[in-house]
Amino acid sequence: MNLLIAFNKIKVLAGIISTGRLREVNRLSSHYEELKSILKNHMEDNFDPLYESLKARVEITEEKLFPEELLLKLSSSIDERYSTTQVAKWLKVNDSTLRNYINGLKEYIQTYEVKRFIKLDLFGVYRLHMIFIFVQDYGEKLQHLLVRVGLEAELSSGNTVRLNNTGKDYTEHTDKKIKEVLEFQQFLLLKTEYENNLKEINEYKKANKQLQREIEHLDLLKGLHSSKEVEKEKVKRLSEVVAEKVTVISRMEKEQHKKQGFFERLFGKKENVPVEQDNESKDELLSTLIHEEDDENRDLVQSIDEKIERLLEEQQTNNQALEQLKIAAQKKEEQINDQFPDRKIYLENKNPV
Repeated sequence: MNLLIAFNKIKVLAGIISTGRLREVNRLSSHYEELKSILKNHMEDNFDPLYESLKARVEITEEKLFPEELLLKLSSSIDERYSTTQVAKWLKVNDSTLRNYINGLKEYIQTYEVKRFIKLDLFGVYRLHMIFIFVQDYGEKLQHLLVRVGLEAELSSGNTVRLNNTGKDYTEHTDKKIKEVLEFQQFLLLKTEYENNLKEINEYKKANKQLQREIEHLDLLKGLHSSKEVEKEKVKRLSEVVAEKVTVISRMEKEQHKKQGFFERLFGKKENVPVEQDNESKDELLSTLIHEEDDENRDLVQSIDEKIERLLEEQQTNNQALEQLKIAAQKKEEQINDQFPDRKIYLENKNPV
């Protein structure tokens, strides 16, 4: 409707429609919004079961719930009365069909009898509109609607029993039903919060298990780099490296000696390296390599220690959060069991503490 007003304003500016026509559109728009507000407030204040059900359905748009075509035919006065013939025409159903649903649901619709004729007020027309949404869009029968609005109670066998057709009984049953709905919503809210706590607890437990595996892996790695067996293995390995290097150097010297001339080999100065000096060179080289690898190991072990410390801090933070969640879950479970003792079955085998 607001879009229509804006569109017509543009038409006025363009000279396509008159200002009188625009005023009429504005009047209809104002009337529609007023009717919609009256109906919405009345249905919400009285917790109308059909209205609450339709409002909760994502496929039911506001245009579907408050059709402009119907609301513009109604008066904003709650004292105005409408005939079944008028309403049948507006709702596009047969008069006999309309009467059938009125007869079956008159305590819910709340009809009036004027000079032996059935009359409907603003709210009765709107309730019929909602009834035919369920009938035409969802295929519901009169029996289903009787249960839905609380005029019949559904038995465990699947059968239904009619309640007394008095305003007092209907009001009492409706009040009881509203109370049950509100209590169930409260239960669902507590249950959802409780189960969310359980999910968070499980997530923290999984995270702590992963942290513990990482800590154990780092501890093992640290042990491998600091054990005596590893130290012996390191010395043996580095000794082999030194021996290999010395062998390579000796081979290179022999190759160089072969390349010398005959007289140079015969009369040249010979330098014999003492065995002690050769061994000393080996020891120095081995010591240097061991020292370098020790430095690397020391840095690695320090890095591992820092990682372990960070993981332990994270684990401690998780444990603190876990304790808080367990306390919250315990309180929620006690609250649910105290307020809804008949629903304890939902919480079996779920105590996280």
